[in-house]
Amino acid sequence: MDKVVFYLTLFCALFYNYADAQDECKEQFDKFKKTWREVTEDGNAPDCYNQNGLERFKSTGDEENDKRKYKEFKEHMKGLSTEDQKNMKDCLKNIGKMVMEKLGEEISKECMEEMKKLGEKWKKEAES
Repeated sequence: MDKVVFYLTLFCALFYNYADAQDECKEQFDKFKKTWREVTEDGNAPDCYNQNGLERFKSTGDEENDKRKYKEFKEHMKGLSTEDQKNMKDCLKNIGKMVMEKLGEEISKECMEEMKKLGEKWKKEAES
C-alpha cells in the first residue's frame, strides 16, 4: 500500500494531467488533488513539504509543463544524498497518507492501479 500511496502522491498531486486517465477515475483523481491542495496549503502543509521545497514541483495542469517539472524533480532527487532522498520520499508518503485518510475509500483499487500504470509510463518517458 505504501508504494501505491507514493505513486498516487507523486504522480497525481504533483504532476498529473488527466489526458491519459480513464473517465471513471477522473472524478476520484480530482478529489485526491483537491484534498492534496487542502493538506498542503499555506499553514496546513507539513513542515517537511516546505523544508523540502516541494511547492516548486506542483502541478500546473499543463501536461508538457508538468512533464518538465517531473524531469526536474527526478534530477533534483538525483542530486540529493541518500538520506535526503529518503526524507523526501517519506514526506511525500506521509502527505499521501494524510490525503488518503481524509478521503477514506473514495479512491478505488482500479483507479489506484491506473495511477500506478500512468506513473510507470511517465517514468519511462522521463528516462528516454
